[in-house]
Amino acid sequence: FTQAVMELAGVDAPIEPIATEIGPGGIDLPLNGVLRSRRAEALGLTPLRPWRGALADYMGRAGLAAAAAR
Repeated sequence: FTQAVMELAGVDAPIEPIATEIGPGGIDLPLNGVLRSRRAEALGLTPLRPWRGALADYMGRAGLAAAAAR
C-alpha cells in the first residue's frame, strides 16, 4: 500500500518492508484484512471497487497524485 501511495505521488524514495509481529499482550489479528462481505453481495449492494483504482481516485481528488500536482 505504501509503495502504491509513493508511486502515485511521484515520490522516489526507498521503502523497506518489515515483518508484521504481534507484541506481548497484543491482539492476534489476521495478516490479510481483505474487505469483502458475502452478505452485502447477497443483498445486491454495489461491491467495493479495486483498491488501487480507489486510491488513485482519492489521491487525484485530494491533489496528492503526481499528475494532479502539475
